[in-house]
Amino acid sequence: MSLCNLCQSFDILDLPNLSPNYTVYPVTSKAYPSLVSNIHKLRIGGWKKDRDDSKHDSEPLGLPYHQSIEALEAACANNCAICTVVQRDVAQFKTEFLEAKKDASAYRERSGGPDWRMFAVRGVGETGGFMIVSADTKAPFEIWVVAAVGFCVDYKDPLTSIIRGRKILSDSQHTLQHALSWVRDCDKQRTDSRCHVDAAPLPARVLDIRSSASHKVSLYEPAEGELGRYAALSYVWGESSPFTTTKANIEANKEGIDIDKLPETFQDAIFVAREMGIGYLWVDSLCICQDDSSDWSRETSRMSSVYSNAYIMLSATGSASSNAGLSIFSPTRPAPTYSSFPYTSTEGTKGILLVFSYSKEVTRFPAWSGPYELLKNEPLTQRGWALQERWLAPRILHFGSKEMFFECYCGFKGESGFLMEGRKDTLFPTTSPGSSPAISNNTGSDEIDPAEPEPMERRWNSVLSNYNKRQLTNASDKLPALSGLARTYQDITGDTYLAGHWRSTLLHSLIWQATGHPTVPNTYRAPSWSWAAIDGSFGMFSPGMGFDKGDWVSLATIHDAWTNLKNEENPFGEVTDGQLDISAPLERLFPFSGEDEEGVEWPKNYKGAKVRTQNARAESREYNYVIFDSADHAERAKGRDLWVAVLLKHVHAEDNKGIWESSVSYHGVVVAEVKGKQNVYERLGKIPFGEKDLGECGWMSDGDLVERFALV
Repeated sequence: MSLCNLCQSFDILDLPNLSPNYTVYPVTSKAYPSLVSNIHKLRIGGWKKDRDDSKHDSEPLGLPYHQSIEALEAACANNCAICTVVQRDVAQFKTEFLEAKKDASAYRERSGGPDWRMFAVRGVGETGGFMIVSADTKAPFEIWVVAAVGFCVDYKDPLTSIIRGRKILSDSQHTLQHALSWVRDCDKQRTDSRCHVDAAPLPARVLDIRSSASHKVSLYEPAEGELGRYAALSYVWGESSPFTTTKANIEANKEGIDIDKLPETFQDAIFVAREMGIGYLWVDSLCICQDDSSDWSRETSRMSSVYSNAYIMLSATGSASSNAGLSIFSPTRPAPTYSSFPYTSTEGTKGILLVFSYSKEVTRFPAWSGPYELLKNEPLTQRGWALQERWLAPRILHFGSKEMFFECYCGFKGESGFLMEGRKDTLFPTTSPGSSPAISNNTGSDEIDPAEPEPMERRWNSVLSNYNKRQLTNASDKLPALSGLARTYQDITGDTYLAGHWRSTLLHSLIWQATGHPTVPNTYRAPSWSWAAIDGSFGMFSPGMGFDKGDWVSLATIHDAWTNLKNEENPFGEVTDGQLDISAPLERLFPFSGEDEEGVEWPKNYKGAKVRTQNARAESREYNYVIFDSADHAERAKGRDLWVAVLLKHVHAEDNKGIWESSVSYHGVVVAEVKGKQNVYERLGKIPFGEKDLGECGWMSDGDLVERFALV
């Protein structure tokens, strides 16, 4: 293919950046994936947007591209390689936009859609692609990303010296060797020593795969302290349990297991590990006795060392079950549709450049969000256990559904050209999240900016934010599936673990807030004050960030906190009960319904039940909303006296005060007394409120007005 006159007039490797005055506004919808990229112009002095066209900046959005759909289609008709890729994206965008207009939940009335005067700009994170953007017809300070284009070259093309991306091939062996070259390159560099785990203490059991000529592997129990190099496998079990080790077959598995009898993913992992010269492989279903509760608790408590000491983690990221195999060996592995054209670099290097439809999420977001965007829809990313497997492993080979990725403490890279320097998804972030351009940097500078120290509390909140949206086959695994990360966190901080919370930051973490449509487990799992007591998503507050900037003042005191473990083998696993001994202001809450008297039935809308205090005046609409932890919690509130235990006072940061109606807000948990237990309360929900929302309360001016009680 060739290029049209317009595309010949600019260099796709040297496009302008999008103005820094623009920031991402996410409108991601699973129903309309092409409509994910609406970007708002930041306005200095507040969040309100100025809709006056005359005040809209005249700065160009980027390098002028086709100024109409008709011009784009004409270029496609003449077989322009770049325009052909753009037109495919634009057609998909138009189809989904028309559908979204019919769907009130997905379409905002103020958006008119692109005006189709298009501009080309480099991807926001300089991540190996570029965007085609167009302003909205109704709101010119908003722009749409109507297309995203990636570029790469074939493996033997002369342009490999300046282009990082490679063509995705159906040849699995070729792809595997490329991926293994990433690992070898990592072995050679010494930028971060944490990437390099060679001989380490072997786990309690591993698969012995050293005999590459053998069609059998065996379950091996090394001597305590025995060193070796091993790989670990991260995968989705699937609806049916994979081949497992049990009390009945553990001795037979030590004698030998026919490789052909193992699930496809296990077989592929053995092959890859042998190709890397690795002698041992750790697979949870085979290396933990699945019907021995004591063994299971003990080994799950050791996950931290199992993953952190692995030479490499083989991650079946794109496979939906253990029978699906590693994706690169699948005959149905998808590949992009490439268009090609001759290209000559500024240094005179000639070759064939390949262009293809790229990820809009990756091009529109800064590079540090790239790994999340690239992996967020993969089957393994939906699973709860897989979170700590990725966060703890020093190096991971991701066998994604569309391409392979390599992740270590130095960066995250993909076949198609994405590269992020540093690592974000770990308890040990290595660099400030950044990226490298799609063109190789030949300046000779290998300097990496150091990361700013991040409070460990914020790292744990990142863990929970990622974890709470994931699924677990067994609901009872809610705490055990985080036990490896919890142990590592404790090793770093020396803090005390309490059913998903940490003693040093407990007061702040108690104001977690349920989101979505959470439910309650059928059996006891955690104290009511722990997020682990519900099934569903929740949010944590992060003092010092975003809306949570400002001064936080403690109004409560936790005198004692404890939990009892279900199994002492795992101090970070399941609990049987727990309690907080706490002093805090306790304010009685009443249902609010206009002029109605107290005692009104609690509303069925558990996400927004109006409440007031005894001092609130109905005529002044002094009320706020309880966010119950679930519909079941709202039901349990009926007929009971409710109280708010006020835990924290938030004095908002100066630059955030325009967002709030008052300069101060309070955060508390909504509690009710446990039947038959005096001064013992259970949590039912959360409530934030301003200075005047609930009326004047005595404790606001007198900090000594507190009650001491137990929270279970």
